[in-house]
Amino acid sequence: MPGGVIDTVNKCNADLEQEVHELKNQIDKSMKKKSCSPRKNVLLRFMRNHYKRKMIPEGAVWNFEHAYDDEENLGVRTAIIKYTKKASDDLGYRWPDESIEEKLIVVYKNAKYTNSLTPERKEKERKKSQKNGVRNKQNREALLAEFKDCDRLIDRELMSDEEDLHDEHGVVEKKAVLCPSWRSDEGKNFYSKLDKLLYKSKKRITRMKRVCGDQYIMEKELSKSKRTRLPSWAIIPLVEPAVLLVQPDNSEQHISPV
Repeated sequence: MPGGVIDTVNKCNADLEQEVHELKNQIDKSMKKKSCSPRKNVLLRFMRNHYKRKMIPEGAVWNFEHAYDDEENLGVRTAIIKYTKKASDDLGYRWPDESIEEKLIVVYKNAKYTNSLTPERKEKERKKSQKNGVRNKQNREALLAEFKDCDRLIDRELMSDEEDLHDEHGVVEKKAVLCPSWRSDEGKNFYSKLDKLLYKSKKRITRMKRVCGDQYIMEKELSKSKRTRLPSWAIIPLVEPAVLLVQPDNSEQHISPV
């Protein structure tokens, strides 16, 4: 009957809408889990450093016998949030209140864990950090010795950019490293070794797989001043445009690039 057909169609449509709704929720959760804003990680490091370097020396510390949101810790929370919001305005980051609260809880938990370590464990962690520092210094010196004048290349403006790579559901699953078009093969080799050195000593911001390749090239030009200052081995030589020489009989002769 017509009424039965309409009911069946309506039910199918409702089921389809529910499936679409669930799929969207899954994608949103995956996006939140797999992608991470670098600014949020900057926020975490910023708050942690302020607490360790400014507040602890002044005696403004967490009371770990009480919970994070307990009244006993209200003064510390208020001081860090106030400082962070002022820095947010100064830096132009505009961290939302929920992000500040979320990261501040992490700062509290990390500080509580560190406070719970025994003196022996703290000494072990200190020696491990010291050992890593010596190794990183040695690796840096070896890198400087292998690539002449490579210290001139350690500049944020000269680094590669990154681009999100999405899967079939639109979820960010990888980061493509976009190599500047001016960089030579030897320059790529240097930055590759520099990356390994940096990411062994520091945790990745996104903790996401990074992929490189000839297909990930970013068209970017160097200013004349930078090209003059940087080591020649790291740069692809400029190709001058071909010059056309006009002969008396009005014929054109092609001259190779200078």
